Amino acid sequence: MDEDRTSTISGLTLDVRPSDYGTVVKLTGEIDVSSSSPLQELLLRVMRDAGPRLMLDLRGISFIDCSGLTALILTQRRAVQRHGWLRLIAVSLQARMVIELTGLADVLRLPPAGTPARIAAAPARA
Repeated sequence: MDEDRTSTISGLTLDVRPSDYGTVVKLTGEIDVSSSSPLQELLLRVMRDAGPRLMLDLRGISFIDCSGLTALILTQRRAVQRHGWLRLIAVSLQARMVIELTGLADVLRLPPAGTPARIAAAPARA
């Protein structure tokens, strides 16, 4: 994938663009039962097209439920199976609260609050 693309599914907007470290997917709207399956399908298609290194920018997420968290976790597992990763590089307060309250901060490798997206996107150092 060499170009930016925008998709809308069930009121959720995804802006997909290549970066130096993988593919950045910026999400805006709500991730709920109506958008979680289409979201997961689109993220898997992005991995097939551009490789298994996904960076999600969730700053524009106003709501996420357990089906949305499940879609993120299943996509993360698929990325790892393909020798890649899924990183949250920026997270809205609403999404951060749900991720923390459900105990999934470590599973989804939630960056510390206030971490600049460019730092969260950089590869981990050994």
